[in-house]
Amino acid sequence: FIQQAANILDEMQQKLYQKALKFQQDHTHFFDQLADFKNFFADESANGFAVVYSSDDPSIEPLLKEYKISARCIPLSTIEERGTCIFTGKANAKKTIYAKAY
Repeated sequence: FIQQAANILDEMQQKLYQKALKFQQDHTHFFDQLADFKNFFADESANGFAVVYSSDDPSIEPLLKEYKISARCIPLSTIEERGTCIFTGKANAKKTIYAKAY
C-alpha cells in the first residue's frame, strides 16, 4: 500500500504541475512593441503576464500607473539577455515580466 500511495501522490503532483505549467504558458505574452503592450493592458478583462525588454528608468512609472501594472520579476533564466527597452528605446534593457497590479 505504501508504494502505491507514493506512486499515486507522484502522479497527482505531476498532473498539478502540468496544469500549472500550461496555465502559465497560456497566460504569458511576449511583446516587442509598446502599442501591443498598451493594448493588452488596456483591456480591463485582460489577465496574464507580459514579457518585455525594460530599462530601470523612472520615466516609465507614469505609464505603469496609468495602466495599473507593475513589474513582477526579472527571470533568472534570462538574466544575461539584453534588448531594446520598449518604453524608452534604450539599449541593454533586461527582460522583465509585468502584470496588473491589484
